[in-house]
Amino acid sequence: MGWTVGPMGSEQLLDLLDEQHAAAGRGLLVTGAHGAGKSRMLRAASAKLQRRGSTAPVLAAHSVGGDVPLGLFLGVAELAVTMPSSPAGIIDAFARRRSTSALLVDGVEHVDPASLFVILKLVQTTRLPAILTATDIAAVPDGVRALCDSGDLAPVSVLPLTSAEAAEIIERELGGPATPAAVSKLALASGGSPLQLTELIAGSRDSDRLVESEHGWELRDAPMPTPRLAERAEAKLAALDLSAVEAVTCAALAGEYPSAAIAPADRRALAHAGLIEPTASGWIRLIHPLDVEHLRTRGSAALRRELAGESIRALRDASASGSPDAARRADALAVRYGYEIDPDAAVGLAEHALGAFDEPLALLAAKAALAGDPTNPAAHRVVGSAASALGETSEADAAFRAAQMHVRTDAERVSVALAMAQHLGVRRHDAAAALAVLTDAAAVVDDDTAAAHLARARMRWASVAGTQSERVEASPVADVGAMGAETALGLITTAMGGLISGPLGEAERLLPDLRRIPDEVLALVPGGASLIDLAEVMALSYSGDVLATRRRIREAIASAGSRTPESLGAWEYALGVLELFSAGADAALRAAQSATAHLDWRDTAGLLPAAHALTGAAASAAGRAAQSAQAFEQVPDAAVDDPKVVMLGGWVRARGSYLEGRRGEAGETLLATAEGLLAAQHTYFGGMLAHCAARLGHDVPAAAAVLRHAASLAGGGMLELFVQHAEAVMSGDADALDALAEEAAELGLVSTAADIWMGLSIRPTQDATAELQARRCSVRAAELLTGAPGMPLWAGQPDRSAQLTEREREVARLAAERFTTKEIAERHGVSPHTVNNQLAAIYRKLGVTRRAELREVLRPR
Repeated sequence: MGWTVGPMGSEQLLDLLDEQHAAAGRGLLVTGAHGAGKSRMLRAASAKLQRRGSTAPVLAAHSVGGDVPLGLFLGVAELAVTMPSSPAGIIDAFARRRSTSALLVDGVEHVDPASLFVILKLVQTTRLPAILTATDIAAVPDGVRALCDSGDLAPVSVLPLTSAEAAEIIERELGGPATPAAVSKLALASGGSPLQLTELIAGSRDSDRLVESEHGWELRDAPMPTPRLAERAEAKLAALDLSAVEAVTCAALAGEYPSAAIAPADRRALAHAGLIEPTASGWIRLIHPLDVEHLRTRGSAALRRELAGESIRALRDASASGSPDAARRADALAVRYGYEIDPDAAVGLAEHALGAFDEPLALLAAKAALAGDPTNPAAHRVVGSAASALGETSEADAAFRAAQMHVRTDAERVSVALAMAQHLGVRRHDAAAALAVLTDAAAVVDDDTAAAHLARARMRWASVAGTQSERVEASPVADVGAMGAETALGLITTAMGGLISGPLGEAERLLPDLRRIPDEVLALVPGGASLIDLAEVMALSYSGDVLATRRRIREAIASAGSRTPESLGAWEYALGVLELFSAGADAALRAAQSATAHLDWRDTAGLLPAAHALTGAAASAAGRAAQSAQAFEQVPDAAVDDPKVVMLGGWVRARGSYLEGRRGEAGETLLATAEGLLAAQHTYFGGMLAHCAARLGHDVPAAAAVLRHAASLAGGGMLELFVQHAEAVMSGDADALDALAEEAAELGLVSTAADIWMGLSIRPTQDATAELQARRCSVRAAELLTGAPGMPLWAGQPDRSAQLTEREREVARLAAERFTTKEIAERHGVSPHTVNNQLAAIYRKLGVTRRAELREVLRPR
């Protein structure tokens, strides 16, 4: 059996050693690629063992003296072995201190035969705690492999760095956090090796590629290796002919390269050197990112430009056979190295780069197009979009004005208007200005298709501006293959609009069409793939299944760091909203703060103002009034009417009134804000606030009316549950409320469930049975609050004096399940007297006198 540890897990490694050595006298053989962090872990383990009082020096087989017989043990002064004379003497020195010694060998595959003999005997006979490291289990000597087979050594593999571990190392090395894209690129280039990561950080910073910005450390090109790493990359080239080196340089410049463009003998030499691998299309690419960047910067600028020209010719030959990707790679090289490029091809490259969030390349390509055609409106538009994404608002404004001046067709006018609206709405947070640009364009276009694109975009920005707009119905997609970028964006916008206002059923019918959008079209819509994922998660959330929604969002956050770092802030915002309205303020605040930082760096959906408001709402719920006020002050004036900001601001005002004892004022604020949101076609947001009013118990008939209206407009399981709750409150149906609380808890709507049970626990009771039911509801609410203590409630707080400790809950459950006092005591390793004392405390807290009543209080409904 084998185990795995992370490259930063020296504590985990020691725990595993303690466990294995105590259980079976086993040591550990730790394997991992060069630079995976084995030596660092071993040194950390040594320091921890020595703090425990053990003698545990790291014996490095590749250090000075490593090739001398028994040289591994030179200078181990703690064992009085300053000049080892015989294997037996060393074994005896360790054996005499076996209770306070450990054997730590770094690079066991490199030890001399005499030292290996000692190591094998120490592990096999003296049973010292031992950790040996090697790059690969196949590379270790036969004797070490035999110890693994016999069970004397347990194999442990060092896993590559996770994104979180890479981010931790980067922040430590730089003294501050890096942007998600920088973390992603550095982690990928490092191959998961801590050593290579630290070298890349140093090389990138020294070459001014890694620079400090207002958003954190930002990587403004590919990671740059240090001279030390470059030497390792260069060593792979030493045995190659010049033609093979030039061929692999062409492949590195191109990213992927036609196999036929490399001579067969050179291809075989490069494969033998471990430099290249085939792609799915039958082309070749370099295996290691470090080799790519070394080759891209190797040699003189003149030579690199010459080889870039050779790559361009090979790629264009390949593109003639129908490979659009080859054409784009050729155009990218032409732009970067100053070769001639057709303006239309440059614009196509720029638009593709925008979709891939490579704004520097998009700017470079668009400006190359303008050099050949200064009146090209598409080139000006891309300059505006790229500059906007990079925060260069003045340059973006000027570029969009130029684009408007040079438009000639309705299609061009629509493209410019859509891009300019995105700039105004996202970068300047001015949805009203975005709406005005679209309205002006709609007044002068005649083409029906162009007008439909503008209508969908107006629906989007009217929604953000908090004003009503005409609903654009989704039309069936007859030919997805013929779809363009504007049509794809319009389809996504229509689906998102349906998920904001409803009906949910119509929006869900569009989701399969979104998944059919061709990849090459979706690549032209910045953040398009993430928006489709988000649409699916929104639809899931409105079903009311919070647990499934939270799982999907967390999966998206985990993968966004390495795949789509630009979407990270949007997913964190979604998680924060989910946590605030369903579970707990503390989790919501953490998500909101992270979302704000990441959206300030890249915001493709205009969510930054809402993230500030979410931070303010979560901070208010967590009792941090000053932080809440500061967060709301960060919301731009132009975004105060954004319904997301309006919803969160209304919730905070109502919450403040509630906590100050003005329940009626709190309810009025919730209902007024809910009705305003419905008028602005934000149906689900309105329903969520009306549900809070119903939980508060203020004017429940009015809250129920708002909820019925919202449910009729939008549908979905969440609003249906909210309506049922309001109606059960009005009718005073305790059984229905109890059932709804169980359903809400099952779905993950724990704050709703806790509020319902709290309300039931404080209802006037007429008999002992009703009193026990009230007690049961109080216990259920307290259990939920134990798991999420920061959840914002509207029905009061539970009696903390009646809350069981974790051990008391375990004992109470066992007692309710008819375990005897003696059986409970044996399970917990305590005396029956202790269990009786615990049961007495449980009875007192829950207000019961015997086990039958305890079962009634603790039973699920």
